[in-house]
Amino acid sequence: NDVTSYQQYLRAKALVRARSLAGLTDAVVLLEQVVAREPNYAPAWGLLAQAYTLTPQYYESGRAATIDETRRVVGASLPKAEAAARRAIELDPNGADGYLSLGYAQLSGGKILLGEDLLRKALALDPNNPDALHFYSGLLANAGRLKEALAMRQRLQVLEPFVPIFVQNTALIMWENGQSDAAFAL
Repeated sequence: NDVTSYQQYLRAKALVRARSLAGLTDAVVLLEQVVAREPNYAPAWGLLAQAYTLTPQYYESGRAATIDETRRVVGASLPKAEAAARRAIELDPNGADGYLSLGYAQLSGGKILLGEDLLRKALALDPNNPDALHFYSGLLANAGRLKEALAMRQRLQVLEPFVPIFVQNTALIMWENGQSDAAFAL
């Protein structure tokens, strides 16, 4: 990979983690440029899939969006996410990025068991992948498996203590586990 592609990938990663529609939109533009220039760059395909999957959640109309608008945004994003994630897996079947992105896309599309299996595969390939820990611990928390989610969040916090979305969700899961003082301190 050339230096420009790698720099764009890193910039896009920060934008995806910032979790705003503008950031996700900018990340998609950067990553589409990267994969056009470097079509065999598996991590860029995986991150592009993640950005596509997250876009509907941060759609600017948000709660004011009509059902038709929401369907349009999801309908445009999820197929792109799945295709990009599958390309990442095709390029690097032993890399976690494609599996975690495909897993998150499946979760977003309502395919919970398939999404969970893919996230577990990502963690089996890379047990310290911050994004896989983030998404999988969220799934565990939503399923009421709060102690498991907390253990995963604590590991994530050691790996990535300064990513705001990770810190916010860790604090929420701490609070849900009855650790309100620690959650507020975080």
